[in-house]
Order: sequence, then C-alpha cells, then structure tokens
Amino acid sequence: MEIAFQDRTVHLQSHWKPVIGPRSEERTWDVDYRAGLRKRSDVSSWDMTEVKDRLRDALGQIGAFAAEEGVGPWRSVFAAARAMLDAEDPKAPYYADILPNIAYSVRASQLVAACVTGWGFGGMGSWSDYYPRARAARSRYRVLGGQLRSALEEALLAAVNEGSVAG
Repeated sequence: MEIAFQDRTVHLQSHWKPVIGPRSEERTWDVDYRAGLRKRSDVSSWDMTEVKDRLRDALGQIGAFAAEEGVGPWRSVFAAARAMLDAEDPKAPYYADILPNIAYSVRASQLVAACVTGWGFGGMGSWSDYYPRARAARSRYRVLGGQLRSALEEALLAAVNEGSVAG
C-alpha cells in the first residue's frame, strides 16, 4: 500500500504469520505492517481523466461480453459500475465509507464507487467463477478480465492517492 504526500510516499507492507493455539485446531494469524519512506513516486502523474476513461472502456467491453455470453446479472453489475463514473453523488453499494468525506474530489469518489460496484473477482458467485463454454470466448474472457482488473486497480490507486495530492 502506498500513501502519497507532497514530497514523499510511505509504503506499507503486510507480513502475515500463523499463530498456533494450545490446541492444534486453533490457528489464527498475526499481521504486522512495516512502513518505509521513499521519494515521491509517480502518483501525481496519473491523469485522472485517462484513468476514468480506461475504467469506463474496460467496464463497457466486459459488460458487452457478459451480454453476449448471456450472463445478464453481470452485465447489469458492470453497467451500474459504469454509471457511477458519472454520478453526481456516487455511493458504493457497500463500503460506502471507504473514502473519508474530506480531501477527496467527486471524481475520486466516482472512481472508488465504480470500483467497489464493479469488482467481480474472488468469492463464490463472482465474475471470476464464470467459465465460457466456447474456446474463443474463454480467451476473450481472460483478456477482458485482465483489462478490467488492471483498470480497477489503477483507478483505486489513483483515487485514494488523489486526496493526499490535492490536500
């Protein structure tokens, strides 16, 4: 994770360690975060309009693919995520408080709301559980899924770091 300031960034890295309890079936995890300061990275060089356009394009392409494949519910999810990019008061369907109410622009809130709404990776019933039957469709599914994931991750990073740049 990176937290950007005017002249430096703080990088946080998690370190997970299993902890075995007195009984062998008792297993928990300890998580330590280690921070390191670095010179300012290229966070400020993100063009938020370009980031937004890449996310809009990725959501549009994968939404069209979902419609072609007959996966209507996911088409609707991706369309709802895309609509968040133009919402005047964007609200994610869950984790609505993911960004503080201060220091972030509407544009950053739009990106985060779109990402939360359109995240289809991981967990049972997710977009990443879908498996196209046709070989050509599987190839396209992988490409479009990769493009979407990259666009979502870039948009999240750009949005959450905008507050520290703007503030």
